[in-house]
Amino acid sequence: MTTPPESEVTPTGQHYKLITVLSRTACKADPVSCRLWAEPQLPGLSMNGDFIIGGIFSIHFYINSEQNSYTRQPLQPQCSGSMNFRELRIARAVEFAIHEINNRTDLLPGITLGYQIHDSCAAVPMAVKVAFQFVNGMEPFYNDTDSCSKSAAAAVPALVGDSVSTTSMSMARLLGLFGIPQAAQEEGICVEYSESYYRTEPRSKLKRVANVIRRSTARVIVAFLQSGEMRFLLEELVKQPPPPLQWIGSETWIIEPEFLRFNMCAGAIGFGVPRSVIPGLREFLLDLSPEQALKSPLLTEFWESSFSCSLKGSSEGARECDGSEDIRALQNPYTDTSQLRFTIMSYKATYAIAHAIHGVICNDTQCDKSAKFTPWQILDQLKRVNITTKNGFQVSFDSSGDPEAVYELINWQIKKDGGLYFVTVGHYDASKPRGQEFSVSRAISWMGGQTEFWPNSQRNSCLPKPVEFLSWDDALSIILTVFSISGAFIARAEDYGAMQLTSSSMTLVSALLVVGLSPAACKADPVSCRLWAEPQMPGLSMNGDFIIGGIFSIHFYINSEQNSYTRQPLQPQCSGSMNFRQLRFARAMEFAIHEINNRTDLLPGITLGYQIHDSCAAVSMAVKVAFQFANGMEPFYNDTDSCSKSAAAAVPALVGDSVSTTSMSMARLLGLFGIPQAAQEEGICVEYSESYYRTQPRSKLERVANVIRRSTARVIVAFLAAGEMRFLMDELAKQPPSPLQWIGSETWIIEPEFLRFNMCAGAIGFGIPRSVIPGLREFLLDLSPAQALESPLLTEFWESSFSCRLKGSSEGARECDGSEDIRALQNPYTDTSQLRVTNLVYKATYAIAHAIHGVICNDTQCDKSAKFTPWQILDKLKTVNITTKNGFQVSFDFSGDPVAVYDLINWQFKKGGGLDFVTVGQYDSSRPRGQKFSMNRAISWVGGQTEV
Repeated sequence: MTTPPESEVTPTGQHYKLITVLSRTACKADPVSCRLWAEPQLPGLSMNGDFIIGGIFSIHFYINSEQNSYTRQPLQPQCSGSMNFRELRIARAVEFAIHEINNRTDLLPGITLGYQIHDSCAAVPMAVKVAFQFVNGMEPFYNDTDSCSKSAAAAVPALVGDSVSTTSMSMARLLGLFGIPQAAQEEGICVEYSESYYRTEPRSKLKRVANVIRRSTARVIVAFLQSGEMRFLLEELVKQPPPPLQWIGSETWIIEPEFLRFNMCAGAIGFGVPRSVIPGLREFLLDLSPEQALKSPLLTEFWESSFSCSLKGSSEGARECDGSEDIRALQNPYTDTSQLRFTIMSYKATYAIAHAIHGVICNDTQCDKSAKFTPWQILDQLKRVNITTKNGFQVSFDSSGDPEAVYELINWQIKKDGGLYFVTVGHYDASKPRGQEFSVSRAISWMGGQTEFWPNSQRNSCLPKPVEFLSWDDALSIILTVFSISGAFIARAEDYGAMQLTSSSMTLVSALLVVGLSPAACKADPVSCRLWAEPQMPGLSMNGDFIIGGIFSIHFYINSEQNSYTRQPLQPQCSGSMNFRQLRFARAMEFAIHEINNRTDLLPGITLGYQIHDSCAAVSMAVKVAFQFANGMEPFYNDTDSCSKSAAAAVPALVGDSVSTTSMSMARLLGLFGIPQAAQEEGICVEYSESYYRTQPRSKLERVANVIRRSTARVIVAFLAAGEMRFLMDELAKQPPSPLQWIGSETWIIEPEFLRFNMCAGAIGFGIPRSVIPGLREFLLDLSPAQALESPLLTEFWESSFSCRLKGSSEGARECDGSEDIRALQNPYTDTSQLRVTNLVYKATYAIAHAIHGVICNDTQCDKSAKFTPWQILDKLKTVNITTKNGFQVSFDFSGDPVAVYDLINWQFKKGGGLDFVTVGQYDSSRPRGQKFSMNRAISWVGGQTEV
């Protein structure tokens, strides 16, 4: 579901963040004046103009930190470490494009564009500070008769965003509140197991990660890292190279020429932005003198670093530059224009912004440089841009306002002299017809030079290698199959630096180490397709004319086995204690379907069925179920054309998991088949973080708890799943830390079980509004032992709740004797006083039913034999506008997203001393701009304070 602007998307990894947050800049308002408290961050490259375009790039990899006393203003953050010449080149491409635009007479005639380009240091604190600056402007004082809420006059109308996901995400979430367009791309992925490394961590951590890779039996490794982390990792590995590995790379390093020196990566493969040529750019980059360099601190550093000399008065200890320095003789990433990939994204994004401004302030004959406009106008105009740049690249947007994704599949192959080079072996182009987006143009050279498949003599079919049996526990293998066949994880990634999609885990963009082989395959001959793996049986199911899928995290763990790959693996099974709250969510879907089937005005004559699965809160299970929803469960089916069509039993839509990790992995996969899914997730990237996942050793949990206890920070943002938060709270309760102001994610801020932790008094976070669903409680309680035995989930629920054994189902427990009273139970399954996510499930089920109705029914009847695709249901879902039986509206905005409505939840003390949920505010995205968020009572912060 749509999250409120205040929230973030949880990174796509099984690492959850505990984050300390303090604000560096604020806007202090009185009735007539607003004051900017912090000193503005000066841009590294800038030029005045009638309109200023912003830019931010990771030109350095580190940020200086200081120990704050919080009694004085902190020092200005400064970047440190060596300079990334490639990023500097990308930043200067914005300069180049703006100079080109200013010299044109057909684009923004009479208007001069300026720019402010900042260095993010590849750090979230700097990115967020610059983002606030882009919103507020740089004037220390400005007046506004109404409030301090309007943007300052110097705020930028648009900016070209960072290519690093972490900083880009933090800015995109913030700037989205003000409608300021931004762009960047990065893809994240969640897998079976992972090792993470960030460049500021101790060298011992890097060595440990390298040793994990060396000792692992996995031969396929997916490394989703930034190039800075990847450089450290490869340099460590090269000291004692591991056995040959098949590397799958992220775009940040798979196109990095410097890494071609690592021959152990031969066969590496990954998607990259297409290589391009920008006429005139090389001359622009080389047209730099010492005098020009001194005008910019970034260019000064570039000159001195490149030539190991000191410009006048700018450095100490180095020889003085004497004029003999020849920039044309330099050979480094700044001067190398043979691999322009990200650079072209900056160039195209700058042109797109210029054309958007042109569309707002210009008519057929002239432009108005005194025109006043909002960032939202630029954002709206950007969606209409359709141009061809000087170097022949098209810049356009699809119907959703996203740039068309165009990518090359890059393979590292060995040259005759033994060195490595980039070879483009395939292409992905989202603008091509469905089914033709991805193509392979030449053989891929895998690890060891293997090419996987060979054509027969007639060249009309492929001869596969011998069958290998594969494991669902190797979760990434499944995703990689989709990744390599259809470009699944770049299908909606942007084509240049002007919007943003998703991210990897934490500030570090984790390295993910996995074995990648596909466990369910579709083996084709001219007439038949076979599903190899056994289907996963649903926990709750009912037949019907049309089946709606459902998946919920009813357990927190998944059983794993050591695979031999010589036999079919065992079926994955969930384990651990049952989450009764999630079971209630699942049964709410059942309840809604039974209600719908009893209606005569909705789907008359049609019976809806359901297949509800337990994801075990694990990506591997979620992905297996996702494939099953796409393929159906029939072991064989025929198709005269190919094996590519969905099986007859595939679901038209599903109600998705509320846990972000599993939900995101399914959403990326099911998006390829147009199968609609609903879920919600939150996350945030900040100054520093500690991560913990429930399968990690207890020592890690204890370490995280001690970090919290020893920290001087008094505000903590805990974006964790409820399972991880429970472990953390139990650990902290043994030796409570000093009072903390907790900021919570929706997954635990509305969890009644956690109200026993008084140390969290004052906690605050957004939650789905509480609701009532008439009849649900009676439905949940209408359960007998005989009915429970019909479902493995309900059998487990009954036995777990009453500590007894149903006939033949368990060993070692007493036999249930009929004295069990479900109405006397008090647990999250029976507690219907806090129906929040449950109501989302209920509404989502009704929305799907109305969409199916819209496709197969007319004014008088429905056609149960109708054939339709998931895309038709997805399209019809966008037009749904109904009110459910319990009075809740279900509708979608112009983008096809549900209207976001949230309560601001505060944990306050009751008169009796215990904690209770108190709704102190609301967010409703359907309200007019400026009225979406409202407060209805005072917040009780840590210590009972009402002001901070």
